[in-house]
This record gives sequence, C-alpha cells and structure tokens, in this order.
Amino acid sequence: MEIPMSKPEFEKVHIKEGFYQGTLKEVKEVSPGKYGDRLALIFEVQHDKEGILELAKVVYKKITPGSALMNVMEVFGFEWKEGDNFETDKLIGKKATVVVESYIQPDGEKASTISKVKPIEEVKEEKVEDD
Repeated sequence: MEIPMSKPEFEKVHIKEGFYQGTLKEVKEVSPGKYGDRLALIFEVQHDKEGILELAKVVYKKITPGSALMNVMEVFGFEWKEGDNFETDKLIGKKATVVVESYIQPDGEKASTISKVKPIEEVKEEKVEDD
C-alpha cells in the first residue's frame, strides 16, 4: 500500500486558553473524519503578544439542527431552512468571540484549537493575559 506523505493542513500554534475576538477568514475542506467530510473554519485571532494568529475550528460538513456548523451559522445570524443550500463564503469576515482551548498533538507538542464560537455580546469583556 502506498501512502502519500504530506504537511499538516494548517499551522498549529499555541496560546493561552480563554476568550478571544476572532474574524472568520477562510472556510476550507480538510481530511475526512470518522463521520464524514469536514471543514476547517479559519479564524484570525488578535493576541496581545503574538499579534494576529490563525486558529481553526474543525466541523463536519453537515448542516442539521444542532450540528457544529449550524451552531456557528446561528452565531452569525443565519437560520436553518430545510432543503436550502448554504454558501460558506457568506461567513467570511464575520466576527465572534472564540473560546480557545489547548490539546496535546501526537508529537507531544501543545497546540490551540477553537472549541466554541459565541456571539460577541454573549461574553463579558474578559481580557486574556499571558502568564
């Protein structure tokens, strides 16, 4: 069996966990997961020391009530209508509060991911400070 070697689909950075203001920059397809096709929602996040960083929220390419992608769409004011198609470009440039969490990669290095996307007004102004 031949398996192609490739670089990661996006750069993995690590910042302190917490709430950050983010702007959705890009939606791109990434490798399929256990339950099907997936998308990476790439957010630009402003960090006090590191400047603007890109972090991803990976979701399944499925729009159903309660799905992760539907939850993000609702944060940005889009409604679910059965039978409709949705153009992901409509999400580009939208702003939200993103919840950043850490995890350990297979190589043992720490990385950050976006665990939740929330409306800006739903989260109290909390400044994230580095250690």
